[in-house]
Amino acid sequence: MKIQALEDWTYIPEFGGNREGAEDEQTAYTFQVLSGRAEMDLRKDGAETFPDSLVTVIKSVKNPPVIVSAKGKEVETSVDDLSKLPELKGLYLELILEYGRHATLDGESSKN
Repeated sequence: MKIQALEDWTYIPEFGGNREGAEDEQTAYTFQVLSGRAEMDLRKDGAETFPDSLVTVIKSVKNPPVIVSAKGKEVETSVDDLSKLPELKGLYLELILEYGRHATLDGESSKN
């Protein structure tokens, strides 16, 4: 039996028009593939459960999002902020879906 190796990957979200900006200014998240045990620990409440935080699965962020207040104050965000700040709710959900699409076993091997 041969199974395709799972590797870390980088994702550029669509949220907030991110992909429309200059390439060197786009926010990009690098995800890591977890072991089966680590994945089970992350989803203690069941396979369909969203993780509380993406800190465990995101290795790095290039150009993290910046939230600008009504007064113009800029605050750079962290991976931990994704699940906490209402301004980032859409981004959090997009990243959860991205992780779910890629961090699974090879689809072909389950057919045999």
